[in-house]
Order: sequence, then C-alpha cells, then structure tokens
Amino acid sequence: MSCCCRTLQAVLVSLALVIGLVLYNSHLPRERETPGGRGLIKSLFARFINGNMKSSEGQDTIINQRRGELLHNLSGTVVDLGTGTGTNIPYFVNQTSSIKSLYLVEPNAEMHGYLYDRLALESDEFHDIVHVKDWIGQEMELDDESVDAVVTVHVLCSVTGMVDVLEEIKRVLKPGGRLLFIEHVRAPEGDPDLRWLQDFVEPVWR
Repeated sequence: MSCCCRTLQAVLVSLALVIGLVLYNSHLPRERETPGGRGLIKSLFARFINGNMKSSEGQDTIINQRRGELLHNLSGTVVDLGTGTGTNIPYFVNQTSSIKSLYLVEPNAEMHGYLYDRLALESDEFHDIVHVKDWIGQEMELDDESVDAVVTVHVLCSVTGMVDVLEEIKRVLKPGGRLLFIEHVRAPEGDPDLRWLQDFVEPVWR
C-alpha cells in the first residue's frame, strides 16, 4: 500500500471514529455525559486535526498558497478565530514587527496542548505578542472597534450561530478593519455526490 493510500486510510478511519462517537453521544441524556463522552470526542477531534494539519504543513498546496496570499500583510491587533492546533502560526511569525497583539482564540481546550507545543518552537519575541484564549466566537472579551484584522480559516462553516459570530466580529473590528477568511462552500449542482456528502456530515461537523 502506498504512503498516500495509508494516509488517506488513516484519515478516513479517524474521521469515522469521531463521527461515530458524536452520533452515539448525541443521543445520551445530558446527565450521562462524561469525560468519556463529549470530552473524548473533543480529544479525538483535536488529535485528528493536529495530525491532518501536520501532514499538510509546508506543502505547496492550493490552500497553503491561499493562506500565504491572504495573511501576508497584517498589523496592529489581530484575532485568529478558531486557531485549532496553530496551523496559521507560520504565517504570523514573520510579522512580529507589525503585529502588536495576536489573539489565538480556540474554545476546544483539547487543542491547547498541541497549540502550546507549536508555540514552543517560536521565539520569545513572538511569544510577547501572543495571547491564547478559550473564548467562543459569539463572545470575545475585546473592546468595541479594537481589532485591525480577524482571521478565520475553515471556521465559519463549522460554528453554530454563524450570524452571531459575524456580528461579534463586526463589533470588535475597527472601522476599516478586515475579515480575512477561507471557507468551505456548497458544492456545485453538477456534483451531486459531493453535495450529498456535505449534507451527510453537516449535523456532525457542526
């Protein structure tokens, strides 16, 4: 079996496991949820995301090209919403002279261990501007009109209450501030199989 096939198989197995646990645990009464339920799901999801992001980091993929184009000219106060395990960090580290404060916002605490491991590779100068927060997108503890740019990469497609998140982003952005985003979109009508797959995973993904 080729390396590519083994990687794809591992990704599919991991994703299937996470989806199965989500579907199982979503039927449990709230009082029966334990660290072996939703906590385990969050932990497995964090591990899956970390492994998936590591495998693609540094590769000349379309998404990485797009990240580089989008995140190359940042300054002032920047919020990376849905930081995950730190995939966007390589695009921030070379801008410490222009970025004064960088808020890495990730509500899933299971992601934080991987995130801090990623941050440990960077310089003290970069650490000086970084603030890791567990805020949710609907409630960021930032002043009105205090942020120069908000970054979201594959985040808005997975949140509940997307309109509320966008309203919160609008609240914290300065006049003229920028929302920089890369998001999954609905497959075209000419690809019914992919549209079906999107419909199938949406309840779990959110």
